[in-house]
Amino acid sequence: MKKGFTLAEILGVIVIIGILLVLIVPAVINRITESEDEAKGATGNIIYDAADQYIKEHPDLYPPGQSGRYCITIKSLIEDGKLVEPVIDPSTGEDISDKSVMVTIYTAGTSDFELTEKDTCEEIASVSFIDFDVTPKGSSWVKQRTVKIIWPKMDGDYKARYRIDNGEWIYVDDINSYNGGTTEIIFNKSSAKTPLEAQYVGKGEDATSITDSRINIVNIDSVAPKCTLSLTGTMGDNDWYVSNVTVDFGDNRKNLTDDLSGVDDYGISTSSSDTFGKISSKVQSVDTDYITYYGYVIDKAGNIGRCNTKLRKDSTKPTCEVKITDGKKGNNDWYITNVKFDMTYDDNLSGIQQKGMNNKNSVNYNNSTSMTLSSDTTGITYYGFVKDNAGNTTKCSEWAKRDVTAPTCTPKKSNQYTPGGVTVSYRCTDATSKVVSCPNAKTGLKSNVSAITIYDNAGNSGTCAAQTIKKQTQYRKSTRSNRTCSDGNCCGWINYSYVCGQNCTRWRCAYHDPSTVGRVEMIFTYECPSIYIASNGLRFELINLECINSEDKYCNGTYADTCTKSCCGYTPWSGYGSWGTGNYCTTSATYCQDESRVVYY
Repeated sequence: MKKGFTLAEILGVIVIIGILLVLIVPAVINRITESEDEAKGATGNIIYDAADQYIKEHPDLYPPGQSGRYCITIKSLIEDGKLVEPVIDPSTGEDISDKSVMVTIYTAGTSDFELTEKDTCEEIASVSFIDFDVTPKGSSWVKQRTVKIIWPKMDGDYKARYRIDNGEWIYVDDINSYNGGTTEIIFNKSSAKTPLEAQYVGKGEDATSITDSRINIVNIDSVAPKCTLSLTGTMGDNDWYVSNVTVDFGDNRKNLTDDLSGVDDYGISTSSSDTFGKISSKVQSVDTDYITYYGYVIDKAGNIGRCNTKLRKDSTKPTCEVKITDGKKGNNDWYITNVKFDMTYDDNLSGIQQKGMNNKNSVNYNNSTSMTLSSDTTGITYYGFVKDNAGNTTKCSEWAKRDVTAPTCTPKKSNQYTPGGVTVSYRCTDATSKVVSCPNAKTGLKSNVSAITIYDNAGNSGTCAAQTIKKQTQYRKSTRSNRTCSDGNCCGWINYSYVCGQNCTRWRCAYHDPSTVGRVEMIFTYECPSIYIASNGLRFELINLECINSEDKYCNGTYADTCTKSCCGYTPWSGYGSWGTGNYCTTSATYCQDESRVVYY
């Protein structure tokens, strides 16, 4: 079964088509009309340009500088080669080669062209026309133009009137057509084109104009152009610039505007006098508290626009210096007292905004300008920070090292209780600047050591204390065994258990006399030297000694004058023990002394 469109579908399509026609057809018609107008206008311009050129090439017929109304046939323009036959009116398709161009030349120097019938053109051209004299002449832009309407003498009683820009008609009562006259109008309202129309009209309600003239008062600009100055630079604090500042009229001079005649010249200056020369920018490179820049712009009509701006610039960092103002120096640039640091600062333009000091390399505007180093250190830096009102910052610093502590010295004795002498060594310390030198160890000492002064690298002095070396007699001691004495094997009394040696105060010493090969005896107190050197230099060697005055001491027994080392109760030592002091014989008979000698400690 075949299916067709429903009535509703058909009506919908018709409505859509109708809407499209409503939208499209007017646009097409308008475009056609515009095209016809454009073609007509283009053809008219060609004809008028040809007539204008024809007038310029025939100054004998159309004297330059003189007003008048003339008729130039299109055939004359064709014959002169200005146009090509046929000349067709694009709006009607009609050949208009038999028509004329009516040319009206005004005293102002402007011309009007109108395409008309040849007879009509000649008729109108024979009638006096209303002329215009414009001052200043030409089409250059001016602030104002003065227009003088020149009313000709006319046969008949007519009213003179004019209107500006198609406004209301203004009747000139002091002008009558019998005498003519002039009417002066000043144009100072800005406009690229202001139509001025003047007429002589007949009196009465049904009267029509007898003559009509039109002119365009062109290129009047009485409004000053505008300008704005732009500042480009790095802004710091408090509206201060901290870099060079470029003063200009914006990118591509976008801040220069004139709505009518256009900008003709411009300039930027620090002078309040008008400055031009197409100067579009200036650079402020010198620091200044305040400076005013002026911008000037003049349009093609001579109107001057002015603008200005102020700026202040401080790109110079403030000065800052940390100095040591108090403290005593020792050696090697070490301070040996407290050290005082003071900061000085200045800014010649924007002034100081903030300041501070610390001993860390981190900005701190704490308003401090003085600090004191009161502890020992191998080196510390004090920093100063300054910021001016423009935001420029400066850092300064000073370094010092301090050591006010004396070095220390610790003596130590060793090798004590030896006949060879004592060794004294020294240990020197200094926590900060370190010790310059420490005394070397002294060996074999048998007498006191004086105090020794030491120095650290800062020049502080310390003392190695004096050392006392004491001399003392010591004895070796050992344990011996008891032995029982009897009358048969012991001299003296028999009731002592053992003898504790003897002390001899005087000795008879026998020496070999090398000069006589004999014997020489001498008496000495306490001991006999093994070698005796005579005054004549002879060397005597000991060959025998005898105690002639002794004090015997017994450990546990009865005194016996004849007791000797070989007597009973005495057992020779086979070895020596440790050293002890004192000259003793104990009643316990545990120890006995022997082999005494002098040692040091």
